[in-house]
Amino acid sequence: MQQFKWCPWLPVDHDPCPPAVKQVLQAAYRPIAFSKFGEEKLREAGLDPLYVPHGIETAIFKPGDKAKARESLGLKDTEFLAVMVAANKGAPSRKSFGEVFKAWKMFLNDHPDAVLYCHTNPGTENAGENLEGLAKAEGIPQANLRFADPYRLLMGYPQQWLATLYQAADVLLSPSTGEGFGVPIVEAQACGCPVIVGNWTSMPELCFGGWTVTGQAKMTPLLANQFIPSITSIAGALREAHENKDNERLQRKCINGAIVYDADTVARNFWKPALAQIEEDLKPKPIAVKGLNFEDNAA
Repeated sequence: MQQFKWCPWLPVDHDPCPPAVKQVLQAAYRPIAFSKFGEEKLREAGLDPLYVPHGIETAIFKPGDKAKARESLGLKDTEFLAVMVAANKGAPSRKSFGEVFKAWKMFLNDHPDAVLYCHTNPGTENAGENLEGLAKAEGIPQANLRFADPYRLLMGYPQQWLATLYQAADVLLSPSTGEGFGVPIVEAQACGCPVIVGNWTSMPELCFGGWTVTGQAKMTPLLANQFIPSITSIAGALREAHENKDNERLQRKCINGAIVYDADTVARNFWKPALAQIEEDLKPKPIAVKGLNFEDNAA
């Protein structure tokens, strides 16, 4: 890998940067981090990263009519709608389904008509958790929890459908144990939907309108920390989200923060400068020999 110049565009979802990741990156010409958090952790590891975030299609992910969105999704009479858009991969889950379900059960004690929609596989198809069984064990009624259609999920829901989901929602739940970026967090806010995220890794920098929850550090097999979110903190954030439902000021903060991550804006403000810098660094440098200039790679 050291025989050519390669620039990995990568996530850092641990704190600090895992030693194994640092070792691999020693062979790279220059890493490019998804997040400012990742950029910071790579610098702490002695690397010299660039920063280019993910981008979203703001022509698709934009505010819409909540009532119409709910009607189109069959959620017309839902009193409060929370959503998770997270892959059910690995056990225990990096997306904190277990902690979210416990917090959701607590929230339902005061809001029995609320619905949590999980845009993910409910079973173990992708070596994930048995989420239907987990919900049953937690005592969450079926009326208060819904999952994506497995076949449509396999074939791929269109982006417009996801935008409609965010437009219909009152809050996005995404308190992952660690995030390299968190595309749904930005997509949801672009639609005016507040978020609940962890106060670690990339998530705080992407929380423009919403709430960060507390958590406890846990060492992973990569010999770096991810974080277990506090169940009571998630439940408290859900209550605040309910109290601030349809808060226009909060929605505006979401939209204004997310618009910066428009794909065209990211290409113009981040990718072009990053690639230009790499190109400039790779240009042959003239060297002086007995008063004459030669390119150092001239043959």
